[in-house]
Amino acid sequence: MALPEGAIIRHAVREDVSTILRLINELADYEKALSSVQATEATLLETLTFAPSITNSPHP
Repeated sequence: MALPEGAIIRHAVREDVSTILRLINELADYEKALSSVQATEATLLETLTFAPSITNSPHP
């Protein structure tokens, strides 16, 4: 499967949590399971492992 042009794969950083949660909710909504989502920004911050901050990373 090819990536869309301009797509970049990188490790998630703490600043990505709101985007990750939005994607979780969008998928759950598409699957008609939005009411089953228990994730919050706080729980994602507690349970995910993140790369160093974007501002400290040498990569784009």
